[in-house]
Amino acid sequence: YQGYFGSLKDKDPITLRESITWQLQWWYIWLGLAPLILLLAKKFPVTRPGGPKNLAIHIPAAVALSFAHTATQTFLNWCADTVAGKGPAFWPMVMKMGFSELLQLGLLFYAVIVAVASALNYYKIYEQEELKASRLEAELSQTQFQAMKMQVYPHFLFNTLTEITRLMKKDVDEADTMIARLGDFLRFSIENIGTQVVALQRELNFLKCYLEIERIRTQNRLSFDL
Repeated sequence: YQGYFGSLKDKDPITLRESITWQLQWWYIWLGLAPLILLLAKKFPVTRPGGPKNLAIHIPAAVALSFAHTATQTFLNWCADTVAGKGPAFWPMVMKMGFSELLQLGLLFYAVIVAVASALNYYKIYEQEELKASRLEAELSQTQFQAMKMQVYPHFLFNTLTEITRLMKKDVDEADTMIARLGDFLRFSIENIGTQVVALQRELNFLKCYLEIERIRTQNRLSFDL
């Protein structure tokens, strides 16, 4: 409608049908060129570290495709005008329209397609990184769990619980001490998962919990000094 009403002030205004035909030509030609632009955007992305260098490829491609688009549309319009018996010479018409605002619109449209493709590509990379991070987090959790199991020593834990059950019937105070030391032992084990460097005092406290449990289990036959 913009083109139609804008031409009403001209000596030879276009019809609404001609305006719609012109617009359909403009969009459908770009639709045909879009796969090539998307391929260029994928092969030479502008969102990665080498993006600025890839602009040296996109700028000439944008100019060439925009001019090719304008020339194609101009040719179609020239054919239609020639059939109607009112068409001007072809090359003057190409030069006039090829370097008009149509070329600027073409450059803008090329940039829009590349921007959309880059955004989608960036989002795809972001999703892949998120998935990778989730998998790494799951693997880390599994590794931490395995490390905790290795630190706890299943036989040591089972024997300790068995000894606590026995002491509950004979010496409640020793059973309480053993439960407290076992709780500290498990807490130290979990807190130190994934830690590369541990303070000496913390390691000694961890050993003290273990040795206190063993002392009670051996009925005070074990003695130790820190």
